[in-house]
Amino acid sequence: RILFNGRLADVEEIKLIYTILRDLDKVKISVPNQQLLLGEIEDYGKDQIIRRHVTVTPGFDVDRKKVESVLINAVKTVEDVLDDPKPYVWINSFKDYAVEYQIFVFINNITDLPLIESNLHKAVFDACEQNDIDISTPLLLKKVED
Repeated sequence: RILFNGRLADVEEIKLIYTILRDLDKVKISVPNQQLLLGEIEDYGKDQIIRRHVTVTPGFDVDRKKVESVLINAVKTVEDVLDDPKPYVWINSFKDYAVEYQIFVFINNITDLPLIESNLHKAVFDACEQNDIDISTPLLLKKVED
């Protein structure tokens, strides 16, 4: 499984002039090998462990330890998240009105990657909502004068 031109696809056959891919919607894609040589390709393999993440931006007023605990517990409910390596949380940056946290997880079921990522986002969203952690980032609104 590779990520090519923003699409996840399985390599079905490599021929002399082109490579045949099949995307997750089962669409067959024939790519000239020259194009593959010019672009960047992410190889997800078949049995690799890969790291994925979900980003949230609660306000500065939310306790850091609470956010980290809620995020860790949320991703543990997603079936395909591995116990080893363990999920972990980073503070990625400070925004104008919020702290940007990233929860990192590891998976090895590459076939269901889009579904797993969706389930991760759902679990994080639900857990934040259940624990009164507002993850919406406020917009900076410009006051319009009359």
